[in-house]
Amino acid sequence: MPDTVFPPSALETAKADTLPVVYVREPDDMCAALTPEVDAAIWNRSMPIKVQDWLNAFPARSLPSGRFVLPSSQAAACMKDLFGTRGVSASPALSWLCEDAERLAYLVSGLVRTDLVRLRLEPVYDNACSKLHIDNVVARLICTYRGPGSVLGLAPEMASGLQTISTGLPVLLKGKQWPAARTPELRHRSPAIEGTGETRLVLVLEGCTEKDIFPAYDDIYQS
Repeated sequence: MPDTVFPPSALETAKADTLPVVYVREPDDMCAALTPEVDAAIWNRSMPIKVQDWLNAFPARSLPSGRFVLPSSQAAACMKDLFGTRGVSASPALSWLCEDAERLAYLVSGLVRTDLVRLRLEPVYDNACSKLHIDNVVARLICTYRGPGSVLGLAPEMASGLQTISTGLPVLLKGKQWPAARTPELRHRSPAIEGTGETRLVLVLEGCTEKDIFPAYDDIYQS
């Protein structure tokens, strides 16, 4: 467990004692929770049922996707435009989703101290990244808005002691470039949904400097 003492209102214990994970009650506590002994922080919140129902009503192939580099202050506008490409007009559920993405983008931007973030919104229809792995970034935030969340574990070959994050809970994970003497141990992977008929909608956020932009993959968002 971390050396830092958090007030009870801010921090909850991890569900799995074997994993270096903590649950926090406020989004601003996610960054502070990543102490030397903790590799991931999960914001333990309730995603509005109306937003879940709204997303679940989309036909799988009509969900938007995109990968952009942008200032964190433009994350809400980017999300709105992505849904706009699918003919989705303004609604309370879309507003909540856009505002949530921007709040999480600000969090990531502040953690890595860069003005830019890479925002990726992606529908997932199969097992995607099926092996437990650590991303080659400083830190990455993942939030699954539809379908089962990411799976956490330690060893790549681990078959037990895995933990699946609930839908709508953002997880902030240390990456291989995390600046610390101790290499992060926690790994994550996509849940196995191939053949089940399920579709996930996943938001991925990470800090991005200009030298980290990949022209072949990243679009520069223009509001």
